[in-house]
Amino acid sequence: MKQLVQKIKDWGEDRNIISEVEAEDQAGKVLEEIEETYDAIQKNDIYRYIDLSEEVKDGIGDVVVTLILLAEIIKNDNDNFQSIDWEEDYRDRIIRLLTVSPINNINNLFLNHGEWLMQEVYAYDVYREIILDLYGFCQLLAKKRELTVEGCLEYTYDEIKDRQGKIKEDEKGNKTFVKEE
Repeated sequence: MKQLVQKIKDWGEDRNIISEVEAEDQAGKVLEEIEETYDAIQKNDIYRYIDLSEEVKDGIGDVVVTLILLAEIIKNDNDNFQSIDWEEDYRDRIIRLLTVSPINNINNLFLNHGEWLMQEVYAYDVYREIILDLYGFCQLLAKKRELTVEGCLEYTYDEIKDRQGKIKEDEKGNKTFVKEE
């Protein structure tokens, strides 16, 4: 997992995501991926006769990629931001998350945490907690579907590793990575 996380960090560095995108803008990208994943999960749960497992796997991987990049962007901006050990730091979260809510409410809490991320944009200590909670949710969502986060992340990395693009600024001044078509 450490090597895969490092590949994603390197990918983000090579495309100037970590150096040029603001934490608030990346948080918006995390929320966008959470919403897409939430929709895929909801459809997969409702329409059981349609196999959407690839979309769910891709979605979980996309969320984790955006979380890893967000943590790196914040770390670049704030020397006091504690690095995240993606293999260890989330483990106690899962127990806490399951104590707070039964497994069938995880989908909704996942979406709510994505929205909280947008509200806590400059509270870096809170950001770290929300990032870890979201990562814990990804672990639970993957496990519930007999997947692993590492497998989802590998799937997504294989999709994006050769992707090229540029950092673009929208009319509101938000910067995001836009892939070349």
